[in-house]
Amino acid sequence: MKNIFISFLSLSGVLIFAQEAAPLHIQNMSLNAQSIFLKDGFKTDLGTEGIPYINNDHFSEAKVGTSEKLTSVRYNASLDQFEFLQNGQMLLMGKEDWYSPVYFPSTKEFVVLGDIIYKNKSTKSYLFEYIKGDKVSAYRKISKTFKKGEYAASSFDKDQPNRFREEPDQYYLKLEDGKFVEFPKNKKKLIELFPDKKKSINDNVISNDFDFNTKKLIVSLLNR
Repeated sequence: MKNIFISFLSLSGVLIFAQEAAPLHIQNMSLNAQSIFLKDGFKTDLGTEGIPYINNDHFSEAKVGTSEKLTSVRYNASLDQFEFLQNGQMLLMGKEDWYSPVYFPSTKEFVVLGDIIYKNKSTKSYLFEYIKGDKVSAYRKISKTFKKGEYAASSFDKDQPNRFREEPDQYYLKLEDGKFVEFPKNKKKLIELFPDKKKSINDNVISNDFDFNTKKLIVSLLNR
């Protein structure tokens, strides 16, 4: 049976943002999952296409939670977790509410933790602010999946490398009460979710193809 050879070194520690603390885990591993072992022993590295990060593997300065201190972080879209550096070691940030939001001053971008339904399951996930509103805002979930590679079954086949694949972005609305709901797919579902806005939606939303501009218009209508 094929297994991805990934080693973890765990540590119970404390990182303090503002006056809150949470356990962290030191991650000592190959995120590219390059080494694969089989029953008959080690075989040549399959290699990996893509990376688990959304743009590149660089760390960016961000403020985490209520802390004003800048921390070097990067978002791992495959794990749905932030990684950061501390004392020369890479750590995984716990998915606790006091680590939210993550704010990047250079781009003025907010990333928040939210309880959502994703792929028909309830989960706590990082969501990137998409369209800001006074009462209702839009967010998107950015995700990648890891597909394990396979060795050729015969000399007529080719090895298939490991791959990080981008998943389609999923969009959510954050309501005035702080609850996250999936962004409706069309006008009918939008009106079902906001029946008090029916006239405004019918008068202004022409297309059922909710591209960025339409989503921006919808958020504006919901905040009136």
